[in-house]
Amino acid sequence: MVRSCCAPGCTQRDTASARRNNITFHRFPLKNSVKLEKWLHAVHRQDYKNGVPWTPNGNSCLCSGHFTQDCFDRTGQTVRLRDHAVPSVFSNGSQKKAPTFHIKYLPSSYQENGSISQRAISLDCPSSQRRTTYLQDHLYHLPSNSMERKTKKNSEMLDYSGADGLETPLTMSTAEGEYHSSSRFPELPPGQLRLYCHKLCPFSHRTRLVMEHKRIRYETVNINLQSKPDWFLQRNPLGLVPVLEQDDKIIYESLVCNDYLNEVYPDPPLQPADPYLRAKDKMLIGQFDKDIRTALRLISNGCQKAEINQKLIYHSQMLEKELVMRGDYFGGVQVGMLDFNLWPWFERLEAFETLDMHSELSYANGSTFPPLNASKLRLYSMRFCPYAQRTRLVLVHKNIRYETVNINLQSKPDWFLQRNPLGLVPVLEQDDKIIYESLVCNDYLDEVYPDPPLQPADPYLRAKHKMLIGQFDKLLKLLRQIVHGKAFEGNHYQAWLSELQILEENLDEQDPFFGGEQVGMLDYNLWPWFERLEAFQSLNDNINFIDKLPTKLSAWRKRMFHEPAVQDTMFDPQQHSHFLKSLLQGRPDFDAGLKLSKL
Repeated sequence: MVRSCCAPGCTQRDTASARRNNITFHRFPLKNSVKLEKWLHAVHRQDYKNGVPWTPNGNSCLCSGHFTQDCFDRTGQTVRLRDHAVPSVFSNGSQKKAPTFHIKYLPSSYQENGSISQRAISLDCPSSQRRTTYLQDHLYHLPSNSMERKTKKNSEMLDYSGADGLETPLTMSTAEGEYHSSSRFPELPPGQLRLYCHKLCPFSHRTRLVMEHKRIRYETVNINLQSKPDWFLQRNPLGLVPVLEQDDKIIYESLVCNDYLNEVYPDPPLQPADPYLRAKDKMLIGQFDKDIRTALRLISNGCQKAEINQKLIYHSQMLEKELVMRGDYFGGVQVGMLDFNLWPWFERLEAFETLDMHSELSYANGSTFPPLNASKLRLYSMRFCPYAQRTRLVLVHKNIRYETVNINLQSKPDWFLQRNPLGLVPVLEQDDKIIYESLVCNDYLDEVYPDPPLQPADPYLRAKHKMLIGQFDKLLKLLRQIVHGKAFEGNHYQAWLSELQILEENLDEQDPFFGGEQVGMLDYNLWPWFERLEAFQSLNDNINFIDKLPTKLSAWRKRMFHEPAVQDTMFDPQQHSHFLKSLLQGRPDFDAGLKLSKL
């Protein structure tokens, strides 16, 4: 069952679409009576049910729109509320107004007279992936110097929504989701300007900034850069974004795209009139791009912050001196092309600062041991390993701060084998403590970090859950046979379907999870294999895992997809399928999708 925000009048629901738009949901602090009273007073919910005043239960929550920005701790992998956090942003007149969210409705087409047609769009992606795009104000903090003050002005200048009386949006979207390798090409109407991009790519961001600044009407097609459609590679064989297309014209590379737009749409101009300044800007952005690519490469190789800062500090000083000479912006008194070409990385400064700088790329035999800081909890993992995902789910659910070191399980470093002679993941390490085996790791975490608890309070239920996990191992053995192409040898597929009844019988019709009203340890220990059902199914056209699930188990699987820890640790079916196929071919792609240079 999808949770909804309990604030009066709020329609936000805890869906995947909401989470993609950075809307988070937070449960009422039922165990802290003082804090709970403050929350209830702030929410001031007046509705009644069965003649009893409304009171929250374990599933009651508020969405992040009802909290001010200082209420959030965004330093970890999940957004958490700080201890002092109390909701204060509501729509009634006596309370503070909600922070502005600039919402652009993306129409399917524009008519010649400039009016917007809001008709339905035929999409390749399922309707669940269609969503309104929320563009929230940038809240990044820059170093305390003249560049801070001037880039802050840039940030204010970049906020176009509502400030200039613009009544109709300039951007329309053919689909809200990403187009991947099996997506059909979205038809491009004659004369329509289209931008192929990725919503998080800073190079794409450059071109979007210029198009918005010049009020250019265009549509966006977001590309899955890990699974690119053939028709996209026909437009740019390099497989990079951004790419512009209009009729028979195709332009790619962000700087080339921006120069092209400035010539074709000259008003307002973004390049300096002085040829020397234009040349100087090109030299500056050329060096900046070189330094940025170096920094991204260092990050992907697991280098420490000090080494990365050393690579960038010289060029940062050059930019600082140039900005002092030029004025408010690199373009002088007005924002210019160099400002827009630099901005995406300054917007992301806070995000870079929070990186642990340990690469997600897997460490192989011969790699140097990444130093472990005192008291830091480390998880040795492999991104696609379901056993490691068990432990990642618990870590995220409990909001535990940790760092990840991914291991190449085909070529394991000696220092990893010293920590677990079995050579398996997950492994936890903190100071002189080393714990391995997924179930042992999870029990350990539940004891050391008891809030919120994941195990049942009843000793009999705890024992029962452990017996169920032992029986689940039988299912996993059958699943391995099926994955390796032996589904119908020895009737493994039918045996799998029969054994599922054990889990079905242990799901109470009154409770949404194996853990009862709240998700519990058994749910997380089972989940990774149910997440991968589409991928398992893709290996054999004669197998149907999902439609054959028993009724209660099928409903449980749908509910689990909405759990925040699941959404934070999951991969999509295409990624799971890619890894499984590479594994079966004997060349497991542990680092699938981690080539930063492909942005």
